[in-house]
Amino acid sequence: MAADGQPSDVTPVPAVDACGGMLTLRTWSWGSVASRVDHQGVVRDHGLAHHEVHAREEDVFECSQLHEDVIPWRNGPAVQSFERQPSGQWQTSEVNSDLYPELAAAGSLAAALEQLAADLGVDLVVVPGGWGALVSAGIAASVPERKPLSVHIGAESRWFGVSGWSQGVELITGSTPDLADVVRAGVAWGQGRSLRELRAELPFLHSSERAEAHDRGPAAVVELQWRLMREQAAEAPDFPEFGALVEAAHVERRLRELYVFSSHWTLGFSSCTGFPFENEVAIAPSYGGGPYRVLKHPHADVISEAATAEEAVALAVTRLPAGLGPAVTGTAK
Repeated sequence: MAADGQPSDVTPVPAVDACGGMLTLRTWSWGSVASRVDHQGVVRDHGLAHHEVHAREEDVFECSQLHEDVIPWRNGPAVQSFERQPSGQWQTSEVNSDLYPELAAAGSLAAALEQLAADLGVDLVVVPGGWGALVSAGIAASVPERKPLSVHIGAESRWFGVSGWSQGVELITGSTPDLADVVRAGVAWGQGRSLRELRAELPFLHSSERAEAHDRGPAAVVELQWRLMREQAAEAPDFPEFGALVEAAHVERRLRELYVFSSHWTLGFSSCTGFPFENEVAIAPSYGGGPYRVLKHPHADVISEAATAEEAVALAVTRLPAGLGPAVTGTAK
């Protein structure tokens, strides 16, 4: 980190994948995300070095936005000035015309997308992006559960980043220097093409293991998440209390059927598989010989305490609503 607080070099940042609980490496910038997000994979940010965010599960937000406290850094000539709008969003008033001549000519990313779609003879409905029309946009989908495909631009090199979300899960992500690729991706995404079809037609797009599980249904997502959580516990031998908690919770059928995630080592259990979660109960492991703690959700007030992981799990089960079944697809919203 430089003396003025700006990142001094470009590095991937470890974070928990949005609404996945998977340990991934993701680099966040002023409205752009890296092109590849894979479980425990390294993400490169294509030359951006604006501001990097460490985030745990419930602190993660969708790729089209940054937390309100994160201020985008100026970094080189690509983006000349940022202004904070009344809505609280940061927007840039200039764009590098050498990198993005079509944006400079059209006046915005949204307008450039619409013009190119017309030239290609395809229908495209462009909606506002999270960082203003100049550098961000969304491409609407006709499939109800799919959110608009989020599109952002790179700052120091030419690339367009995209991210597609459905039912609280990021299904596709990628980057390309070709705006026509973005238009084609927006059309295919909007038509409801499958992940396999999207990747086959547009090789710059990628999907995570969790996105693939989402395609198979909520039971597959829950099963994957528990496998990853148990792997995470096995990789933390210096914190056996966490491992004991994960295994004790996995033995209990009612908890095993819920979507499990962790936040600062506290296990949360959701009745839906998408973010934001529907928190039903949470359990914090023992620290330094202290008790295990049962909470309504991670970082909430303590409901009860127990001496062992098994006792804490039993107490947590009593807090579950009667008749609560396995986790379902969707979000708490």
